[in-house]
Amino acid sequence: MKSEVARAYDISAEEVGHRFRLGQLYTKRGKIVHDGERSPIHDRLLEFMAGLYWDLLLFAVGLPHRGAAARVLDRDPDRSWMP
Repeated sequence: MKSEVARAYDISAEEVGHRFRLGQLYTKRGKIVHDGERSPIHDRLLEFMAGLYWDLLLFAVGLPHRGAAARVLDRDPDRSWMP
């Protein structure tokens, strides 16, 4: 997924890791799915994930994405809501 985000946003995989924190999200997902962790998920995180899905779907079908995920990140630079 990191490489797809990098291609869609025309940035390096390193920048994807830093900006989008996909590794931390994947770890959080694993804890929820495999370990049964039950912790609150911030509304902004859900908005970010929806935006990321939308951006990648548009990119996958050859349409320009709207940067929805990046806009969520840019609105809240401290990203305390991210895992």
